[in-house]
Amino acid sequence: MEGETVIAGVDTHKDVHVLCLLDGLGRKIWSGSFGADPEGYDRLAEAIGDPGSCMVVGVEGTASYGAGLTRRLVELGYNVVEVLRPKRDKARPGEGKSDPLDAERAARKAASGRGCSVPKSQDGWVEAVRQLYVARRLAVATSTSCVACAKSMLTTAPSALRERFRGRERPKDLMPLLARGRKAGDALEESVLASLRSVAAVWKEARSQVESLDERIRALLEANAPALLGIEGCGTTTAAALVVAAGDNPGRLKGEAAFSMLCGASPIPASSGKTERHRLNRGGNRQANWALYEIAIKRMAYDERTKRYVAKRTSEGKSRRC
Repeated sequence: MEGETVIAGVDTHKDVHVLCLLDGLGRKIWSGSFGADPEGYDRLAEAIGDPGSCMVVGVEGTASYGAGLTRRLVELGYNVVEVLRPKRDKARPGEGKSDPLDAERAARKAASGRGCSVPKSQDGWVEAVRQLYVARRLAVATSTSCVACAKSMLTTAPSALRERFRGRERPKDLMPLLARGRKAGDALEESVLASLRSVAAVWKEARSQVESLDERIRALLEANAPALLGIEGCGTTTAAALVVAAGDNPGRLKGEAAFSMLCGASPIPASSGKTERHRLNRGGNRQANWALYEIAIKRMAYDERTKRYVAKRTSEGKSRRC
């Protein structure tokens, strides 16, 4: 659309991206579909036209299906913003749902600036941490599932087996013992022991992966954000969660208040009439919110300055949660 001032919106999917163009007055002028591959990215950019005549490009899913397209458009010089996908239960009644309509909504949201943010660049060391952190979470979930499975199997196991492992509640005590379980008893007991050994082997491998991934994540953090690891109560996993939330281009956040909102740690006004109050923020990045919570809990237990602050606030009638 050469020569015209345009506003673009893109609805992203695994195989196809749908583009909608609006003119400077917000009127729809064109829409079309492009492949979700490098060639499709360039063809989509050609359809938008000169970056200088494009006010903004609103892209849905910049951290998922739209990641590749976002990187390419930024490289070409377009002003790209992330547009949140509308929730299914929040869709506007009477408007319907289709890919072209979603692309048009993305363009209109980008033009208004409401519900938009600068996308993460996903091209540096933080992206490397994110990939490792995702794998670590899967490994932790696998090890946790293995422990739950083993305990469930022991609950219904023959009495002799239950007594054999009674008192071994902690995973680091129980699982290695299960891995060394010797054959004994009848066919049922041998089958249960074989199953438990298999589950314990998976647990052992998952824990090994967690330790290996922790080492890789910590090495990246020590090389790029040593000050973060130096904060009292901030360990490898909590630091990783915070840097992943901030992204490779933390300059997109305007300040501490913006980061607090991103982490779901900022109070939300909930006043009405003569009542003035705030409520907890249930939104934001919940992994980053968890990280801040973990840091606070550790500091309340070990950091003297935090202990003094908690004592002061509780003496004023506040609860420890406040």
